[in-house]
Amino acid sequence: MFKELGNLALKRTTQQAVGFYIVYLIGIALVAMVIAGGYAVVTGSDSYNLGVQIGSIVAIVACLGLSFQILKLKKLTGNTKLLMVAIGSAILAYLGGGLLGLIAVAYLTTR
Repeated sequence: MFKELGNLALKRTTQQAVGFYIVYLIGIALVAMVIAGGYAVVTGSDSYNLGVQIGSIVAIVACLGLSFQILKLKKLTGNTKLLMVAIGSAILAYLGGGLLGLIAVAYLTTR
């Protein structure tokens, strides 16, 4: 389930894609918390809304970056439908953070 998580070119089974989703969701959350916490310490701000905004930005960038990296490594950048799924991951991340955005990314790992 948690085999070769760093290998984005690997064609995953559904179970491995679920493991990928869980690990990368936790990773995105940790990165967002560190960035938001650092920003709060530097600026003296402790706004919950600031954390949500930073988390959304991190999720969008991470989902889009992972999606296109997966397509590049799997040599699938010529597939229009999969490119739309990659763009959809950013839209889903905008709407629901990493929780939704990583669903499309995990799907791309199974192709």
